[in-house]
Order: sequence, then structure tokens, then C-alpha cells
Amino acid sequence: MRRAIADIDSRRARLVRTLQITDNPIGDLVQDIHARAARLAEERAAKHRELGGPSASSASSQRSEAA
Repeated sequence: MRRAIADIDSRRARLVRTLQITDNPIGDLVQDIHARAARLAEERAAKHRELGGPSASSASSQRSEAA
């Protein structure tokens, strides 16, 4: 389970990196990245709930970072 959470965090980091290296991101790309980041935050929160860990605070902080 912790490996799954780490994998989700890695995927989110790759999304951020993609956005950072794109010289002139078009609106659709930015929207797609935001949508994917939101889905990853939900997946991460679900994994934390399965683990019985803190999901509410980390999920909301992940969503606010994705926005």
C-alpha cells in the first residue's frame, strides 16, 4: 500500500515536471494536467483510507496544490 502511495506521488511529480519544462503550455495541456493531478490526489487519499492513515488533510492539501 505504501508503495502504491509512493507511485502516485511519483506520477504527480512527473506531471509537475512536464508543466515546468513546457515552454508555452496551451490551455488544454494545463487543464489536462490539473485534471490528472486531481485524480491522483483522489487515488492517494483512497490509499490512505485503505491504510487507515490521514487522508482528509493530505487529500485536501494535494487538491489545493493541483488547483
